[in-house]
Amino acid sequence: MEFLKTDIDGVVIKVNDMKLHDLIGYTMKVPKWAIAYKFPAEEVLTRLKDVEFCVGRTGKVTPRADLDPVRLQGSIVRSATLNNEDYIKEKDIRIGDIVSIRKAGDIIPEIVEVKKERRTGCEVPLKMLDNCPICGTKLIRKESEAAYFCTNPNCDARNIEALIHYASRDAMNIEGFGERIVEDFYNIGYLKSISDYYKLYEHKSTLMELEGFGEKSILATEFF
Repeated sequence: MEFLKTDIDGVVIKVNDMKLHDLIGYTMKVPKWAIAYKFPAEEVLTRLKDVEFCVGRTGKVTPRADLDPVRLQGSIVRSATLNNEDYIKEKDIRIGDIVSIRKAGDIIPEIVEVKKERRTGCEVPLKMLDNCPICGTKLIRKESEAAYFCTNPNCDARNIEALIHYASRDAMNIEGFGERIVEDFYNIGYLKSISDYYKLYEHKSTLMELEGFGEKSILATEFF
């Protein structure tokens, strides 16, 4: 018998004698004769090439590691979250380091540890920015948090992220509005606030003339 070659993150171990199932019993939600066993997360090595600083819709500035592409659990990973300044200092993460990465919860890539024994002396220590990488506003670190924030309500990055979140599945679930389209519409000037989503029909003819926005793409959005 041939088995499909596919990545799995665990198995379910069951008592194979079905006559014993009722004897062993059940809880309110699951059978007692079966248990899930999770495999240890796969870890791979790669090099941290650089660090980018991303601004979220709340103004939170998060450092993100730019990695040499590496295959991990069925996908190619090119970046990993660095969380905050304290996380970077605790692990002593530097640009140029060889790092071990895994997927937290089998989804989000994260750095497990730095292979300090493989350092050459050319690695560069990371330093948190003093100013927002987008608008230049001085960043503020709140006393109760480890993160830094851009406090400029007109920061383009904050506004774009807020618009992306509004259209996302976790919010209004607006079909046809991916991150790229939201950013393009923002830069064009047609989507600057949430209310503008409901006025895009006014620009239908102009948008259809843009490269990559044919009639099929435009009609895919329910607000046209």
